[in-house]
Amino acid sequence: MSEGTQPARPADELELDTRTDSDADFASPRSFLTLDKSGGASERTVGGAASPSSSGLGSGYRSGEDSLPDAQPGSAHSLESNRQPTGDADAASRGQTEMLRRALSNAEASSSPRSEDGRDPSSRSWRAQPKHVFILSSAGKPIFTRHGDENALAGLMAVAQALVSFLKDRGDQLISARAGKHQLVVLERGPLLLVAASMLGEPIQVLSLHLELLHGQIVSILTRAFERRFQRDPGFDARTLLGGTSSVLKALLHTCETDPSSLMQAFAALPLPAAIRHAALVPLHAAVKAAGAVFGVLLAGNLVVALAQSRANPLHPLDLLLLTNFVTANGSFRQSESFSPVCLPRFNSSGFLHAYINYIHEDADLCMVLLAAQPDAFFRLSEAGQQLTAELQAAGAIQAVCEAAAGQEGGGRLRLQSVPASAGGGEFGQASLLHFVYKYPSRSQFVSPAFHAPLDNPSDQQSIMQAYSHAQAILFRHAEDGPQLGLPPHRTCFERGSKCCLLAYVGAEYEIYAAFHCLMDKAAAARTCHRLCVWLKSRQNDLFAAI
Repeated sequence: MSEGTQPARPADELELDTRTDSDADFASPRSFLTLDKSGGASERTVGGAASPSSSGLGSGYRSGEDSLPDAQPGSAHSLESNRQPTGDADAASRGQTEMLRRALSNAEASSSPRSEDGRDPSSRSWRAQPKHVFILSSAGKPIFTRHGDENALAGLMAVAQALVSFLKDRGDQLISARAGKHQLVVLERGPLLLVAASMLGEPIQVLSLHLELLHGQIVSILTRAFERRFQRDPGFDARTLLGGTSSVLKALLHTCETDPSSLMQAFAALPLPAAIRHAALVPLHAAVKAAGAVFGVLLAGNLVVALAQSRANPLHPLDLLLLTNFVTANGSFRQSESFSPVCLPRFNSSGFLHAYINYIHEDADLCMVLLAAQPDAFFRLSEAGQQLTAELQAAGAIQAVCEAAAGQEGGGRLRLQSVPASAGGGEFGQASLLHFVYKYPSRSQFVSPAFHAPLDNPSDQQSIMQAYSHAQAILFRHAEDGPQLGLPPHRTCFERGSKCCLLAYVGAEYEIYAAFHCLMDKAAAARTCHRLCVWLKSRQNDLFAAI
């Protein structure tokens, strides 16, 4: 049968699921983008010109790379801004990058005598951190640093602010820069300047998203009212408002690196029988209605048990991520009923909602959060919460949630051992899958198993997350840029690295990102992914929360 007479395939069926190994052509020029990386990093785009790959699978930071950018003669640096340099502007751009390098070197040279406590920017342990994140004011005052003491970094932050101001005075804006092993990304939001410097190899878009979320978490604590304070007093020290919330910001950054929620811009539900989830959702809706609340959510750790929201004004998944992080990163909420103002930036960045927070069962981290617009709603929400707890207890939902959270790894996440062997699951040493993320865009949810051996090392988990982010960036970048370049759409990406290989597929109803052992054949990976998607779809009522 000729190519032109082949029957059409369903939109969401992986192309190789019905072919034999002999006739499989994984890199179809009409539907596949293939990356094969060995040693170096190269990218082959089927149907288009080659472009350099930003990272190989499993590449990025290595423990031996323990220094901040030190440009050597002839080393390559790049700086991206909001306008394209031409002619003399190329030299200016190179000069700006050299200025950044010298500023960093001067800041290090002017630091206090070298120490090894990890708080001094001149110490080896501080410099060895693979990723730094800084927040400073438009006046150059330090507000937050992920590692070390922000006071010790005052000189470095002042230099960063001066460089951004210098470019702004020239009508330009610093977006990103490459300096040695570090990718630097800068985000300006009102009076705040957020900077990320990473050796982990994330795409620029991912680092920008992390900074956006960090800014969103600050807004969730202070609302945008703090911007008016800066307008009145540019030298204001924002740390007096943020108080002891650095642990919340650091917890968010950790989540961004080890959990798919931010990358997928979706949330994960606790796997539960549909009947149990319904038994939890009905009284939750009743509690929200009785208390006049805006939203209600039941959490088991960072997994959603049930979510009550208005169809007209649904809770944005990134707002839910910020809310979940705010609740779980504050240990004081576990002590008793709490009532705290919280801002959801995508719902209303200028005003507070008021969150009633109560842990129903600490062993399972089962927590209810009811959000109301009125600051005097505590007693009304507390009464509704007590009624909700009684109904959950009567329905057996609390016991079921506790068993689900305790009986699975990762605080209740799906276990890879529960996935059929034909779909890549099984016990360690038998499963062809190492990990996967399956996203259900229409519900803004995803499901992924808990990390297990051989991915129980945090650095390996970060490598998998980086691989997912690169595959996503490649596919969606091609979807955006392809039509302008006259290239056909690609929905599938395959990467092979020294530690594992990755298959990513974007369909009409779902997205799948699957990591396999490095010797996995491309055709076999596609067939396994297809069977995995079929199995997940058959269990979607248990794996995804109703909305």
